Order: sequence, then C-alpha cells, then structure tokens
Amino acid sequence: MSSFRTRSAQRFGILSGAALALTLATAVAVPAGATSSVHPLDNGGATDVGVTASSINIGATDPLTGLAAPGYDEVAPAAKAVFNYINGKGGIAGRKINFNILNDSYDTGQNGVPSTVTQTNVLINSPVFAVVGSLGTPTGDSVRSTLSQDGIPQLFQNSGSTDWNHPNAYPKLFGWQPDYVVEGKILGAYVKKHYGTSKVGFLGQDDDFGSNGLAGLQDTLGSQIPSGGVVNNSNPLIQSYDAATVAIVTHNVNTQIAALKSAGAKVVVLDTIPGITNLALKAAANDKFSPTWVISSVGSDPQTVNNKTENGAISFTWLPPLGTKTTAWTTWASKVLKGSGLPGDPSGKNKVMDGNVEYGIGWGVTFAEAVYAVTVTNHQNLTRNNLVNFLENSGSSLPTPALVPLAYSRSDHQGYEGGEVITISTAKNTATAVAGTLATTTDSSNSAITPTAGVAQAIPSWLN
Repeated sequence: MSSFRTRSAQRFGILSGAALALTLATAVAVPAGATSSVHPLDNGGATDVGVTASSINIGATDPLTGLAAPGYDEVAPAAKAVFNYINGKGGIAGRKINFNILNDSYDTGQNGVPSTVTQTNVLINSPVFAVVGSLGTPTGDSVRSTLSQDGIPQLFQNSGSTDWNHPNAYPKLFGWQPDYVVEGKILGAYVKKHYGTSKVGFLGQDDDFGSNGLAGLQDTLGSQIPSGGVVNNSNPLIQSYDAATVAIVTHNVNTQIAALKSAGAKVVVLDTIPGITNLALKAAANDKFSPTWVISSVGSDPQTVNNKTENGAISFTWLPPLGTKTTAWTTWASKVLKGSGLPGDPSGKNKVMDGNVEYGIGWGVTFAEAVYAVTVTNHQNLTRNNLVNFLENSGSSLPTPALVPLAYSRSDHQGYEGGEVITISTAKNTATAVAGTLATTTDSSNSAITPTAGVAQAIPSWLN
C-alpha cells in the first residue's frame, strides 16, 4: 500500500463544448491475450471475482461529507443513474451493474474519519470486480498499490493527476479526464494570446492538482508566469493552500488573495476545488480585487461554486458545454436522470444539469460501453484481464459524450488528451465554448497544441 500523501483529491473536469462522437458499428477485434467465450453473449455465470450470471459488482469511494462534498457528491450518483437506466433495460449480456458508493470524506486516513483506505478495504472484501470512478488524487494514491497487488482494476479515477498513467507499475489503473498538464497548457495558450502583456498569478492546491496545472501553464506562458513549484515558491505570484486538511478544516485564502493583489496580478489562475474557488472569489471581492479569473475545470462549475463574481470567468472542458446547446447526449441524459433527484432531473426541482453530473454520466457511459464491447461485441468472458486488454487495445474507439476521443493504449492509461476553453455565465449556470479553442495536446513539455474540429460520437443504439 502506498504511503499516505498530503495531497488532496480532485477530479475532474467540468463543463464542456459541442457533442460528438463515433459508434461501435462494427465488431472490435479481440485483443491479444484475451480469452474468447463459448457463450454467444457471455452469460455463463461467475467469470471472475465480483461477477455472477446476473450481476457485475463494482464500487467507489467518494466525498459525500466534508468541504469537498458539495458538487463532488453528485458525480458517482450520476454514474449510478446510468447503470440504473441500463439495468432497467435488462443490463448487459443479462447482467445488471451493482454500484456501491462509500463515503471517504476526501480523506486518506489522517483525520480519524472513514477514509479511502478503510472504505476501499470494505469494497475489496465485498468483493468487487473493479473499483470504478473513485474521486481524488491523494485518495487514489493511498490505495493504488493495494489494488494493484490484489489484481483489482482501478478504473477512471476522478482526477486529472498524471499518477494514473503508469501502465508498467500499475497495469490495471486508468484515469479518464484530461490531465491537469494538458488543461494548463491549453488555458495558458489562451491567456498568452489574449492577455499577453498581463502579469499572471496562481493559486493552487499543494498536490498534483496544483503542481501539474502550474507546469502546464509554465509550458505555454513562459516568462509571463513565475517558474518553480506550487509549494514554498518565494514568488508572491505563486500561492497555494493545504490539501491535506480539506476534509475537516474550514479554510480561508484571504492571505493568498491579498498577496496576489499586492504583487500586481491582472490574471489569476485558480487550480482549486469548488469550495476554495468560492472562498477565493469572496476574498477578492472583499479586497476590491477584480482580476481576470481563469479557473480549472475541477473547480469552475457555476452551480457548485455559487458565486456571482464568477461570471465571465475562463475555464476548460472536454464535455459538451452545459446549457448552451442541446445534443443527442444531453437529451439522452435527461432520460437517464429522470427520478434521480440530481441536477438535470426533468422531474425534479433543479432541471439544469451541472458539470459534476455530466462528469459522472460520462465515465458511467465509458464503463458500460467497455463491458458491452467485451461481452456482446467481442463475445468474450467478462474478466478483469479481458476488460483491461480491451481498454488498452480498443478503448480509444468507445463512443462517449466527449469532444475528443479517448487516447487509451498499452502505453497510455490517462484518458482524454484535449478540450476547449469556455466562459462561465452565472445568470443561468451555463458555459459557452470559445470558438476555435478546441485542441489536443500531451503532457510532454513543449509538445504542440493542435487545433481540432472534434469527432461526432453518436449514441449506440443499445443505450437508447
């Protein structure tokens, strides 16, 4: 088991631009090393741990209480709504997906509350076929060695850390969203083009969320932003907050915001969770400080931040931007969310889907599509190895709601490698894509940012 690290969990991207995609119109080739099934639709029973003839048992740990809970507590339930919808149609190859969501309070064990470690052990002992869609960087790091040693897939960790992309050390570990370096590079390129003479400041979490995001910004902004890391940086334009105590401590970032104002920052980038984003915006308003705000996808969802001064802020997404365009995927999501009580439930009080719900629907679809491809399209037994082999060999073909295709391969377990710049509107809790900013890149230093038109990804007929 990896040592506890004083780094906080994040997940994930938030809003996004036009819908797209591709379909699994033809059978995907059986990956090398995978075992073909004698059953035409693999409904032969217990093919692996956590799988029976009628069920697939998976689980996740997520912050359902604590400072990180607002908004983030919607992600896994949104994925569960996808599974419930599929289960209502008979499941996949006769199996229904049972998804057990356990509260870890965004804690790796140092704060005396139910933690990722203890809750993951509950899932392991249940047992589960895979841990899917757990949320956070330090939380995911605290269990990745244990899960890997036990041969349990750790899929679609809800975080943009680069820690999920080590196929040799952790062969069954996969990220999902674009990593924070990719996000930082694309946002940095936009800032450089439109605010090239402005002094740029930064407030970030003191873990991979902040350090990866800052590295991406430095890659494209160059001398426009100070060099060095996010922790103990002597330049007042680089500020951070303690991620380790987010689970239990009420933060304020007044000192950091005052330092950025005093240093003359005209553009401030926030690599912050929504609760800290809100505190930063409040501190700036109280100090009469009005920079141009650039906010990570992880912390920009307007319904979650719930602060009118976020209006006009710049952010990033790889999913269709919310509230500005109706697509086949957003229409389908309304069916999925009906009766869930989540934002976007057409029968509920809040009919406007937020970025957290969109995120959960996105990775829920990805998992279901992978299971369908293995069992129905490829006629294989549902085993842990077959699912991982499929993701490595053919995962990039999966149709999802995203603006760019997945980039999984044997050497890349990160997820998506691109997205677009958006602007936030707090009036209707929507986001608008900035034309011409959709692009792909990698987290390699100085790698090109390549404009793209995106790919239209249609909803497979079996999901409708």
